[in-house]
Amino acid sequence: MSSSVESNSILQSVLRRVAETEEYKNLLAAIRRGAPVVSLSGLIGGPARALILTLLQRDARRSFAIVAEANQDLEAWERDIRFWYCAVHGVSDCAETVLTFPASESDPYAGSSPHAETLEQRALTMWRLANGFHDFALLTARSLARRTTSPDGLKRMGAYLRRDEEFSPEELVERLVASGYVREDPVAAVGEFSIRGGILDVWGPGRPSPLRVEFFGDTVDSIREFDPETQLSTAQLKEVEIAPMREFAVTGDDLRLWAEFARDRWRDERYDRALRDRTVFADDGETFPGWEWLVSLVAPADSSVFDYLRNSVLVVGAARRPQ
Repeated sequence: MSSSVESNSILQSVLRRVAETEEYKNLLAAIRRGAPVVSLSGLIGGPARALILTLLQRDARRSFAIVAEANQDLEAWERDIRFWYCAVHGVSDCAETVLTFPASESDPYAGSSPHAETLEQRALTMWRLANGFHDFALLTARSLARRTTSPDGLKRMGAYLRRDEEFSPEELVERLVASGYVREDPVAAVGEFSIRGGILDVWGPGRPSPLRVEFFGDTVDSIREFDPETQLSTAQLKEVEIAPMREFAVTGDDLRLWAEFARDRWRDERYDRALRDRTVFADDGETFPGWEWLVSLVAPADSSVFDYLRNSVLVVGAARRPQ
């Protein structure tokens, strides 16, 4: 016990010394004056930069967006920021306040889709950003460049459920399918759902266990977490959020419409084979490799990540660590 108290006392002493430096005071004053961009330099090592940024975020009471060079840098930034965030704020977990937004590293011209984990992470982070659940967002320059779904559009892909309030189970299933969930019974992994009568099981991204939602007509009668191994309930909930599994909503009808538009747009015989490889799936309402890069024909990408970071301080100069 005494060791823990002593460690906390040393930490607070270090934090006070940092906050009293002239450089720190100047940075904090600039942010409080409304500076939308902060350039951070002169610090050696990622942990030192993470400490300063965590203190600035706490004292300025603003959300921060840190721009790294590439996806491979995000893991180190996430580790350092989360460590100092938990230490400074005295919490044990900050998964919902320190968010990571990886770039889709796949080549849009290679005919392949981004990795499923990347799609899931991007969608979950965008969902939380759109709903204001963050103090830090960690992203890359490439993430800033890609066009995507608007915050309002993304909100319509997920759902908030509250006990004793109305939400059509049919509409919920439509949203789940359009936002990348797969129907499986029983539910055993993130991104799966099942429905039996008025009972819907779903396992959304960012959740440690699946949910069981019981409906009475269109009214949410109960919300419970359950163990996927035993199928037994583990906790009762009053409300819950269900985030989308991907950042674009697309239905079978959308894909069939895409096939029509694509044949009209790419009539040149040079595209015949590539087009057939895609429309053979799209005509049946199924996705195909690389569809995420082409879906804007029917689902316009009219926003960027900047639309999700409107009130954030953008931190640039977050250079890659030396190897």
